[in-house]
Amino acid sequence: MKPRSDELYETCRTLIDAGNAADALREITAAPRELSADVLRRLYQTEKLYHSTGKALQELQRGNFDRVPEDGADSLSTLSANLKELSRYTAELVKGNLATDCPPRQNHIAVGVKNLHSKLNHLVWQLDQVAHGDYDQAFDDMGDLSEGFNWMTSQLRAKKAQAAYELEHDVPTGLLNRSAFMRRAYGVIRQQPDKCGVMMCCGLDNIKYINETYGHEAGDTYIAAAADSLRHYEDRGLVARIAGDEFAIYIHGYKDEADICGLDEEIVDRLSSTMVDIGDVVKVRASCGVVLYPQDALTVDNMLKYASHTMFDVKSRNRGSLMRFTADTYQKKANLFSRQEMLNCLIDEKQIRFAFQPIFRLDDCSIYGYEALMRPNIEGFSEPLDILALAEAQSKLKALEKITFEVLFEWLQQNLTQLGNAKVFFNTISTEYLKQAELEAIHRKYKELCEHIVFEILETSAGGKNFIQDIYAFRNQMDVKVAIDDYGCGYSNDLRLISLEPDIVKIDHFFIKDIDKDSDKQQLLKKIVEYCKLKDIDTLAEGIETGAELDAVIRLGFTYAQGYYLGKPEFHLASSPYTSWSA
Repeated sequence: MKPRSDELYETCRTLIDAGNAADALREITAAPRELSADVLRRLYQTEKLYHSTGKALQELQRGNFDRVPEDGADSLSTLSANLKELSRYTAELVKGNLATDCPPRQNHIAVGVKNLHSKLNHLVWQLDQVAHGDYDQAFDDMGDLSEGFNWMTSQLRAKKAQAAYELEHDVPTGLLNRSAFMRRAYGVIRQQPDKCGVMMCCGLDNIKYINETYGHEAGDTYIAAAADSLRHYEDRGLVARIAGDEFAIYIHGYKDEADICGLDEEIVDRLSSTMVDIGDVVKVRASCGVVLYPQDALTVDNMLKYASHTMFDVKSRNRGSLMRFTADTYQKKANLFSRQEMLNCLIDEKQIRFAFQPIFRLDDCSIYGYEALMRPNIEGFSEPLDILALAEAQSKLKALEKITFEVLFEWLQQNLTQLGNAKVFFNTISTEYLKQAELEAIHRKYKELCEHIVFEILETSAGGKNFIQDIYAFRNQMDVKVAIDDYGCGYSNDLRLISLEPDIVKIDHFFIKDIDKDSDKQQLLKKIVEYCKLKDIDTLAEGIETGAELDAVIRLGFTYAQGYYLGKPEFHLASSPYTSWSA
């Protein structure tokens, strides 16, 4: 049983807490003196403690953890210290400082926040893993935050997979792209180097027509249909779209060439039987080049290059058909392309220079001038005629003549003092460049140099409709002398000479060779020289190679002469105006 004092204390405490202090006082007064004194003492101590605790709780409620009264209960002092530490801890976490120190283990009210701290640290680690490409991370411990994190990683996984796919595939068709195709083909060959394979390059023939007629969307549909047709061979080999309208196929693992026989024709037949509805129903048409491994090439690079070359050869010869690669045809095309590139380089970079062959006056043995002979300053052309033939085939004669004009005038400007009063004979390639606007521009820039130039017009170019008018315009605009070159090797006659009225006629070396021994040539040239003198036209004998030929042309009355006997072409001007023949 409880002591009577405890029973009385609890009764009074209950009444006081209920707001009935008067009833509690009556209970104490009715009790014996000693009992009532003991209960009153205990009630006083309890009220004092409650008062102190109430003040402490008020301060804690306000967040003033350092202002708990000193006479507060020990438990409340401990609570105050723990709350103060928790406040510091949460403040650092809110700043993002996940490296802050955790409250000690005794601080039980911080357990939840410490658990949150631990999860945040783990989440940061997972985010770092995601940043380094590990999209397999998952988080399921933080509600909505976990759901958002997991959605993000799933999206990143999908994008990573898509990027990996697009790295190796042509997105519109789903076929391999060029780099992936070549890489995988190398791998296939490395696994079975002793087996045979076939490389095909297929180019769609009418995509340009379809784009222009039906629109580019129809062109895309047409390309997709061709890709779907070729996709049939993906289970046997590799299929790729290597350019806009070009596809490549490589199938490996055959025993020999005979085992491959018919596959290329099967692929072409499959393509040509594919019909596409683009407003009208049209048939897929393609030109295909075929290369065999290892017979034609040993590397994927060369196989694809040769197959592509053969495909373009088919397009230029017999579109819509199939052709097997041949080394001879490829080499001829490669050589032609190489020479075309060399010609482009020569023109673009002005890679020409001039050799100068002296031209002598026959009356006093002095140097009258020099013929500027174009020479390529680039390897690959054996002689100027090679350049001219290729330039003509490539329709670049005008571009070539333009740079020869420019280089010649630049040389003249730099060497005018050394040239003195001598003339420079310059052979124009054709009359194509002789247009008024170009001539005016040249003359304005190089007017003081024109008096030093004799322009040679090839007689074989004299068949043009407006040739005579061009010559007159040229002479008047440029204020230069004009010579007819290689006279006698074309179709000139006295009437044309009268019409052209050149300043100089250069007799072709065909008539000069062995002139000292050929009386018929002597008679013909004598008449030409006499006629020219009557018309006040100077004559020049080309190709003098012997002293006897020189003596003959002197007796015939020629004005000038040039040839190896008198002086060979050099890249510098001859320094002496006399040679041994003048003695």
